[in-house]
Amino acid sequence: MTTTADIRWERKDDEDWAAAFEFHLVMRHLPPREVTERALADVHEAVREAGGSVRELFGDPSEYADAIAGEAAGTSPARAGLDGVTAGERFAHTLLVGALVGGGLAALCWFEDGLWLGFSWASLTAVVTVATAVLLVCGAVALRTAGRIRAVWAALAGSVAVVAGGSFAMSVLPERHLFTLPAPLLVAACAALAAGAHRLSADRFDTWFAPPRPRGAEAWLRRLEGLLRGRHGMSRGEAYEHVAEARSHIGENPVALREFGDVEAYAAALAAGPRRAHRAERRKALGAVGFAVAVGLGSFDILRAADVSSFWFWSAAVALGFAVAEAVVSLRRAARGRRGRA
Repeated sequence: MTTTADIRWERKDDEDWAAAFEFHLVMRHLPPREVTERALADVHEAVREAGGSVRELFGDPSEYADAIAGEAAGTSPARAGLDGVTAGERFAHTLLVGALVGGGLAALCWFEDGLWLGFSWASLTAVVTVATAVLLVCGAVALRTAGRIRAVWAALAGSVAVVAGGSFAMSVLPERHLFTLPAPLLVAACAALAAGAHRLSADRFDTWFAPPRPRGAEAWLRRLEGLLRGRHGMSRGEAYEHVAEARSHIGENPVALREFGDVEAYAAALAAGPRRAHRAERRKALGAVGFAVAVGLGSFDILRAADVSSFWFWSAAVALGFAVAEAVVSLRRAARGRRGRA
């Protein structure tokens, strides 16, 4: 990916930093083009005036991209998760990825099976099952960033129930042909969903996942634990220690709850520090492992058939290989970070 056409970097390292910054900003936050261009122009001017390297002045490109995106959107750092993304942005991005994957699969079916795709009760149930499960998983990811742990488990349990029910229904429903649809129509539908996820305001999505404002000390403490575990990636034990300490202060001094202030800002302050980077790497690694498991389960039947002449066999093999490689790299990176702090 190139940066803006009118910027020339004197150092190769600075050019690589700018490319990484632009890639992270565009792919994760999808800002208006002028935001990216203005940020790169400001960085280039600062580097030219100061004379140092861009990394020395601005630090990690992904972290700086998160900061720029938050400033552009007017997002409070307390509302963002470990990756600098709010719950609404996370839902929009996850839905966008799901729509793009669906469009890609529809295009592959077009390439493999021809222009017209036939549907039976079983295949129609499969499409509805997958779409519903993906939507529930997207909601679960956003709910985690919102700090609503119980709702996360409810959404994940719902997705499992949908898959189980859909699988049973597909095993008993007839394969009798119902109708045909042109494959380009399915591709266009997925493209429209992706465009909608991109264009809709993340603030609107945020309101879907935000819980009611906590009333009373116990509700405030429950909200604090959910934010620490969900939004900021703390372990259950670490979050419990912070909550227990806050509960002790509130018990000793009833005015302490008012002094703590907004629960989201208080949770962000507790989560700040050198361990935040480790939690981010750990969460990324767990996400990569979960994705690899999902790809493996989804492609199990195709790979078990071992039909090396099939287009779908090699597509599944490549997808699984990529997912496993990404999981291994993420796990090794998280392990190195843990050893570095030890």
